Amino acid sequence: MEIDCRELEHRLVPLPAGITFLAVNTMVKHEHSASDYRDRVRECAQAVAGIRRKLPWIESLRDVTPTQFEAAAAGLDDTVKRRAEHVVTENDRVGRFVQAGARGDLQLMGTLLLESHRSLQYDYAVSCAELDFLVDTALEMDGVFGARMTGGGFGGCTVNMLRCDAAAEFTKEIARAYEGEFHVSPRVYECKAASGAGEVKDFGAIPQAGHTGRE
Repeated sequence: MEIDCRELEHRLVPLPAGITFLAVNTMVKHEHSASDYRDRVRECAQAVAGIRRKLPWIESLRDVTPTQFEAAAAGLDDTVKRRAEHVVTENDRVGRFVQAGARGDLQLMGTLLLESHRSLQYDYAVSCAELDFLVDTALEMDGVFGARMTGGGFGGCTVNMLRCDAAAEFTKEIARAYEGEFHVSPRVYECKAASGAGEVKDFGAIPQAGHTGRE
């Protein structure tokens, strides 16, 4: 699902056959996230204010292309520039990932996932040692196309794109490697595309409490 957070719109996009996504939980909680998130919001707002001096029509960083950013970001504080660069390039990666998926270009999809993680790791600076270890380790495993952290960062999960036939071995080996490094057992979840929630039209068809649903 591709989501437009400004327009509050979404569209379903296809995933190529033969791949699966596994989430691996570091078991690390987001202990420092609140203040760090506030810092990122403030830094991105500073970037918008600076870029507007050259591109006065922009409302937010989503309005800036990577090419425009390179020309308009000169003079920004280095940290502010790196935070904004992540947002600008990440928006671009989303579009390219959707296009690559439609073409069935698994290698490019994987590359974009990794680029996303490196941007989160170095530019937005919301990763942690456990997340980076999981990503780096996954990339060495057979059948893995790409990996990145997901969610707010500072802990939480990675998401890994791999061949379906590699999932069982990946699950075993990533757990073994993580336990050896951090002495913690990660949780691995298979992520399956589904229709999601829907609107029920016929309320008479819903079994009531204590009812088996069979006549």
